[in-house]
Amino acid sequence: MSDRNIYRLNNEYLNMDDKIAVEAWYQAPGDFMVYAFWVLLIYSLYNPMPWYWILGIPTIFSMVLALIFWNFYNRSFFNALKLTIFHNWTTGVLGVLIGVLMVYHGYWVWAIVSVIVGIFGFTILDWWIMVYTIMAKSQYNMHTKYAFFKKWYGCTFPFEEDGK
Repeated sequence: MSDRNIYRLNNEYLNMDDKIAVEAWYQAPGDFMVYAFWVLLIYSLYNPMPWYWILGIPTIFSMVLALIFWNFYNRSFFNALKLTIFHNWTTGVLGVLIGVLMVYHGYWVWAIVSVIVGIFGFTILDWWIMVYTIMAKSQYNMHTKYAFFKKWYGCTFPFEEDGK
């Protein structure tokens, strides 16, 4: 496979600050999804809702955000979020705290899910990645993270010139 289709964190095309910016932007829909899940989880303690709403609404929300974030970008905004409320330590601690709240109310399964999501994210429900991938492949024919950097910073990568 060519470099255009495989993104590695140790790639030689972007410097460390650029890689941080790419990751902050790329992971933002999933990070917002986690917070939307927690809001609905806490809301459901007082106004019960079906499990598929608690999981489905954040999934759809993250896909809509991916479309928005593909078209609107502010480096400072995404970096600030990733280094504060979306930082792995923050989400991990919040996942545990919300898990404790769920245990207190007798929802053991949701407690476990909250902790897992806080530490690892949703992974299986990260359908927003498909939105990014479709946009990147249809517009730039390269990996989403390279396409993002090309779109917002006008970068031309060596693999584009080489036809790799």
